[in-house]
Amino acid sequence: MNEDAKTGGTDAQETLIRWKTDYWKDPAVVEIYSRLMREDKGVTRLKNALEVGLCREHLAGERILDIGAGTGRASLPLAREGFRVTAIDSSQAMLDQYRAEAGETPVELRVGDARLLEFADGEFDTALGLNVLVHFPNWRDILAEWRRVVRAGGRLVFDLYSQDHVDAVQRSVGLPPDWSHRDKRFVSKATGEVVDGSLMAYLNRVRATELAEAADALGLSIVAVLPYGAVISGSDQNLWRLNTLADQHSWERLLTWLKADARLFEFGLFLEREVAGRLATPAADHCMVVLENVADPARNAAWLMWHRELSAALACGIRHADLAALVPAFDADWKQRLNRHLDWPRNRVLFHLLWSCFWDHPDSLTLEDFLEPRHLEAMNLWRRHWQMDQATTSALRAFRDAPEFAGRLEYADIDLRGGLEYELTREVLTEYFRAFG
Repeated sequence: MNEDAKTGGTDAQETLIRWKTDYWKDPAVVEIYSRLMREDKGVTRLKNALEVGLCREHLAGERILDIGAGTGRASLPLAREGFRVTAIDSSQAMLDQYRAEAGETPVELRVGDARLLEFADGEFDTALGLNVLVHFPNWRDILAEWRRVVRAGGRLVFDLYSQDHVDAVQRSVGLPPDWSHRDKRFVSKATGEVVDGSLMAYLNRVRATELAEAADALGLSIVAVLPYGAVISGSDQNLWRLNTLADQHSWERLLTWLKADARLFEFGLFLEREVAGRLATPAADHCMVVLENVADPARNAAWLMWHRELSAALACGIRHADLAALVPAFDADWKQRLNRHLDWPRNRVLFHLLWSCFWDHPDSLTLEDFLEPRHLEAMNLWRRHWQMDQATTSALRAFRDAPEFAGRLEYADIDLRGGLEYELTREVLTEYFRAFG
């Protein structure tokens, strides 16, 4: 995304908003999106349960406005519970699919613009926007309009991406220069125009300080800012996982079990809600924001101070006692629940893959603070096995590729070096590492 769009250039913003909204007016795109939501597989199921659950948990009152409602992912379950739901979207195709899925469930659907709501002041108890503000750089202006239609003491619930997360990873480990690079070109079926794919790839990232400043300026108070994305992947890109075991095909394969394995699914929710969700915004790529329509600068200042203290503590190393001092929910019961989750083998594998994010920074996580001896022993054993495997593979590939062997391991012009390391693996593990002794 070019700098004008990031800093508020009107032309760039309007181009971005137009392309973002036009994309979802294509009925074919809506059908694909709707099918993915209905299938509710793997990470999609976890993401839906997490985001929709957080929206449901933080509502205020019965009158709900769902802005950018799509096919009803967030608000249709609420309408089925008896909430009075009004849903708007810029795409009639989205709303048609919403209506088809709602059936006889009462819900008011309107084509509308998230930037200019055609409702009276204070008409709703809660305005929620799931995966809406993440797309637009003029989020403060949009938030002011959402506040207008919410009663005093009502709530605004929405998600944003965390710039604090990017900043923290950059300071700690650095980032590859092309980590957010998009070079695709996108053809709009609505207009036939071709546009740089970075427009569609744009995700709005906000710092905690910016959020607190906006809340003060708009007369809002921060109820909660809940990070998530420890497990979820896809458009959510937790940068702490880059170049770790949680950034490989085995990670994605494991997450396909989320639909079939109830205990793995519950552990994923636990990690998102009871671990990442209780930390500061550097911890994960995404966050759910809950604001109350009450001016309270002192509350916002207190939240921001707590956030800074927790961020600083996390940057110095993750220790149970330090976390519990700042977040009382990290108590002995929480620790017991974590270890009970790890009694399930597939959960231990997931935890092991996530733990690899700390291997290059051995002082950043005191694992002994969190795990019971049986789980700690398993984690350490698996790590040693992984290190042994990496050392063996690296040594054998170097041996295979050494220049002095070039041309010597050929027969009838066929290079016989390919796969040589596999033939020698057991010998190296047995004779050098004594792995099977």
